[in-house]
Amino acid sequence: TLIASGSAHKARTHYRKCSALLYDEYGVEPSVEMQNVFSRVESQTDPAPVVDFESIQNELNQRDTVSGAFACDLNTFRLLCRLEQRRLDRSETGVVMVSLTLGRSDSNTGDHEKETAVSILAEVLRRTLRQGDVFCLANREQFFVLLSKLELKYVEKVLQRVSDQFRKSRVPKGTTLRIRYKMLRRRTGMEGLEGTQL
Repeated sequence: TLIASGSAHKARTHYRKCSALLYDEYGVEPSVEMQNVFSRVESQTDPAPVVDFESIQNELNQRDTVSGAFACDLNTFRLLCRLEQRRLDRSETGVVMVSLTLGRSDSNTGDHEKETAVSILAEVLRRTLRQGDVFCLANREQFFVLLSKLELKYVEKVLQRVSDQFRKSRVPKGTTLRIRYKMLRRRTGMEGLEGTQL
């Protein structure tokens, strides 16, 4: 393996590439065990590669080929929320955090129906939200969305559009979607629950 051969840099690159592919294609995050392995690899001393502006710009250009909202893992989502919260310290622009929770109106549900509903909702979020919006799969039944630079009066319209698009898709019968949102405020935290159930 790459770790055993002492190629920590290659192992990190391979991990990032594989975990991004799995998340983008299937909405699957690395297991806790795999994240622990990655942490150990991260802590190994491997000479850092030389990075310049051009290589960063090339990487950004390659990743920008995906259209629609930005999908990420939960840890990245948390970091982006912290960044937006720091920006709020210098701005009056609103940022909204949304929770979308899938459920079933009946208790007889299989894994296939859940996976289908999750895949459909992920695609609806990618297509329906703006390119600068961010979403992540938090667990097998819940997504989080970060809507930045959006006035509160438009939030419900956006969320209604997401709900409508989800319902128009081939969602397994009996699937429910609960949507709640809050305004992200300055470092005092989340304020003003503005929940809705669609």
